[in-house]
Amino acid sequence: MDTAAAEKYHEWGSSTLAWQKEMKESTAQQVTVGALDIATFLAREVYVRPGQTKNSKVVMKLDVEGSEWFLVPHLLRHDLLCGIDNIFLELHQWIVKGVPKVKEFEASLKWIFKATPGCRTEVMNFDDESYGSGDDKNPLP
Repeated sequence: MDTAAAEKYHEWGSSTLAWQKEMKESTAQQVTVGALDIATFLAREVYVRPGQTKNSKVVMKLDVEGSEWFLVPHLLRHDLLCGIDNIFLELHQWIVKGVPKVKEFEASLKWIFKATPGCRTEVMNFDDESYGSGDDKNPLP
């Protein structure tokens, strides 16, 4: 957890990727945390929930500070991405070198979903960090 960034930018944050120069040179404290495989979790817990009907919805907010570039292909490889109805996705293209531009990535996903029979997934690019902008609509706490 980067406490220096928290003081400077008035927010707390963490990542599994050391992506900012400030993080690499900061007083960031390394913390070991448990992890789970999101593909296994979706297959074993979400897609087999008791009481599901054909009208049940699966919604995911994916804001994982750069790891989305690895998670989305992982879910595609396991044939699990199309089981999600709506994904609110925040892409952090500046974190991982060599990734496509956001619009290219979104276009590729839309093509994959359209070309996959029965795929119902909609992806919305979503950046919810306007709360810290300090304007009248989103005042600082």
